[in-house]
Amino acid sequence: VLEEEKHNQIILSGLEQQLLDGILDEGTLANRHECDRELVDSLLERASSENPRLVGYMQRGVAYHHAGLNNKGRVTIEALFRNRYVQVVFSTATLGM
Repeated sequence: VLEEEKHNQIILSGLEQQLLDGILDEGTLANRHECDRELVDSLLERASSENPRLVGYMQRGVAYHHAGLNNKGRVTIEALFRNRYVQVVFSTATLGM
């Protein structure tokens, strides 16, 4: 459900969890062909103890980014996105890449 749109940002309400769980149950959006697998595994391992649910999403090529994430989570998401492994990021204005 689209709540509002401003400054080229779309704010979704109550949809993030449904999208992440429902759509990704059957497949992945991760770009596994062009990424350094060792780098991906290292980044995911580093963040796994802090937020295993988010790591599960990142393994499938999707992430979320907000001010409440710890540094490991933010750095991991940003690195995987820059390396084109993560294809979709739900974000607040905290993602200033």
